[in-house]
Amino acid sequence: MRLLIVGNGPGGVELAKQLSDEYEVTIIEQENLPYYTKPLLNHYIAGTVKKEKLFPYSLEWYENKGIELRLGTKAEVIDRARKKLITSAGKLPYDLLVIYAIGDCAEYNGIICGTAKGAMGHARVLANLIRDEEDRYAFEFRSTVFKFGDFPIAIIGETKGNGNWLDNKTKVFLKEGKVVGAVIIKDVKRALELERKIKSRVSIDEL
Repeated sequence: MRLLIVGNGPGGVELAKQLSDEYEVTIIEQENLPYYTKPLLNHYIAGTVKKEKLFPYSLEWYENKGIELRLGTKAEVIDRARKKLITSAGKLPYDLLVIYAIGDCAEYNGIICGTAKGAMGHARVLANLIRDEEDRYAFEFRSTVFKFGDFPIAIIGETKGNGNWLDNKTKVFLKEGKVVGAVIIKDVKRALELERKIKSRVSIDEL
């Protein structure tokens, strides 16, 4: 059985890793590099992180796992009738097609569920479902920090709805009178404090 995965991010790699012993796996990726840990890229450029940490899976790793990795290949059209994916490098047949090209899941239904860690968890559940095993993804309390240059934004818990601004850096979200989520701009220390309180399901007056 041929499993074709579009997207070589953490979700795509984890799914390939889970099923490479059971399927003939091919990953296509429009970038020309194998999977790398994007949050570490600036540190690698600055010389504070080694290449092995930035690239946790070498080209040899894909080869040893029996995973065909096609880099620099863009998905263009899905021919569902003939079960072929038309790419910039030609047509690829498949029995099962999984698309991770839209990115890693960071939020679902207002619940922050992580980036790479969440995507890999989703992939493991999907692998079990493909095996006809019962499974489901348990959405846990998650917190994520996105950093744009030197500008961090922390997102904690459930962030569905309009929310309430406590100050010009902190927005909180309520459910049944309890704080269930928050967005904090710049102040990571404040985010850690709020995370502990939100897990305790405090009211807005207790923050």
